[in-house]
Amino acid sequence: MCSEIAHIYYLILNPTILDSINLNDLGKIMLPVTGTLLGLVYAALIYWLQKGFSRLEHTRTLLEDLLVANGKILLDLLVGASVVSLFAIIGSIKLISVAFWIFAIVFLVDLLRATAEQGYIATIFSAKYIPKNYGAFRQSLRKIRNAGFEGWVRVSMLFLVIICYPILLSFGSNTRFWILTENSAIVFICTSSVVALLQIKSLLTLAFDVRKQIESKLMSENEDRATKIEEKTVIWSEQKLKMETMIIIERLESIGVVSLDRSEDLLLKSSWTSRDLNDKPVLKSAPWVKESGSCHFNIIIPYIDSDALTRAFIYRWSRSILVTLSNSKTEVRHYSLSFFRKENGKDNYFGMIRASREDVTKTSSQNLSDEEFIKNLPGRYLSPAVAEF
Repeated sequence: MCSEIAHIYYLILNPTILDSINLNDLGKIMLPVTGTLLGLVYAALIYWLQKGFSRLEHTRTLLEDLLVANGKILLDLLVGASVVSLFAIIGSIKLISVAFWIFAIVFLVDLLRATAEQGYIATIFSAKYIPKNYGAFRQSLRKIRNAGFEGWVRVSMLFLVIICYPILLSFGSNTRFWILTENSAIVFICTSSVVALLQIKSLLTLAFDVRKQIESKLMSENEDRATKIEEKTVIWSEQKLKMETMIIIERLESIGVVSLDRSEDLLLKSSWTSRDLNDKPVLKSAPWVKESGSCHFNIIIPYIDSDALTRAFIYRWSRSILVTLSNSKTEVRHYSLSFFRKENGKDNYFGMIRASREDVTKTSSQNLSDEEFIKNLPGRYLSPAVAEF
């Protein structure tokens, strides 16, 4: 058994089949192949981004970034194989090595981004979470972690086969560390081309496969009745509303805004008021997503013993919530925020801010203060007790 393992290990480090392959001849064969595939993949991605997603109206925003991220991996493989094949024809091993190391960095980054997109979908449709105090970098790492075993195995295997194996074959040669051997270049061209061919098939069906996984997780008891041919199609079905609510809740939690039933501090109290809140608001209930594509939020704010500071608090958090939602993957286009202060068992109404995604995007580009930002939105109202519009 040990001798067999040793023999396999020797064959991996010294693949004799490579001795019969000429790097220059391989480059002449593979360059037209990878170049043709590269053009076809570009055309396929353009079709998907322009027209193909029209068939994915309920999950479009979730799947666009996932498809683009996996498309970048495929393009990396084909571009890397094409460039190395070109330099193989030229006969410059140094140019091949430089191209390989540039490819390795870009490929690793795109692998991690694709895994993060996969992890983001897994996060939304599971009990996994992303801590609200994490910055962008740590959020990406948590998304990668949430991708699970399947996501980790995929990124590890691709990195080992495409990057690490050619580097391993270069060890023991009399060249510098960063210089590849001809055998390493041959292995890289062959493995990247083969993996690219396998990726092409899965890429074209990726969006629909992931959509089916999402829909299976949102399946309800009356799904069969809801999908009968004779019934009218509903643009925003119950599944769609549930999915949009989950996306919105995840985005709000990323900035520290949680609903009352998810606030551990308040759940431990038999009764509470706005004086029990710290420096962040809470949602009175889960976001109310409507079939029309709008969403309403009832928000409890902390007790602040100053009208000016209360206004500033409402301005600041209105802006934070609206900008976060407008930059998210949700397809909700209209937002309505109602603010209350909880005192003596009553919810005192303090105001409402309304805006569309277009309004928020347009106003965000003007580099305004929080107060100016809110004043430039079309719908706003504050209680006379604190209003200064």
